[in-house]
Amino acid sequence: MGWLNKLVNFTKEKITVFISFFICTAIILFTPSQYLQIIHIDKFVDKYGYIVGFFFVASGVLICLNVILWIVNFIKQIVKDKRKKEILNKLVELYDRNQLIGGFTSKEDCLSWSTRITPLLKFNEQYHQTFVTNLDMLSIKFNDMNISATIFHRMINQVEMAIEDLKNELNIND
Repeated sequence: MGWLNKLVNFTKEKITVFISFFICTAIILFTPSQYLQIIHIDKFVDKYGYIVGFFFVASGVLICLNVILWIVNFIKQIVKDKRKKEILNKLVELYDRNQLIGGFTSKEDCLSWSTRITPLLKFNEQYHQTFVTNLDMLSIKFNDMNISATIFHRMINQVEMAIEDLKNELNIND
């Protein structure tokens, strides 16, 4: 697969060269012979036409490959953005600032909220890992309310950062 990635990267960088080759070889191959005689390349085409044809086909294939890859990447980006919008909507739905500041009625409610948030943060490994670390600390130290409150506020801040990050990536303004 490494050679395929190298080929794709090479063709992306040199696409204008391949388009030029494609156009020039198409002109040479499909120009009527009386015009080729005028510019004195008819003998060249007779002798090396198969090489010109090879370059025509090869450059055409590479151009098609680039177009297909561009379409695939475009569709991937649309799907990725759609998934990020879904994650953003779920995070915003679960992020009710009034409930978070007012507190949860029980430890189970808090942990339930946290476990619903956790998989949504997987879009960014740093957010996810920080949130999980804080969740682990919160579940261990839940008896000490000062430490628990500090950890919980860190978790809330992590969710806020994730929401803002998604809004920025998707160019969504409040």
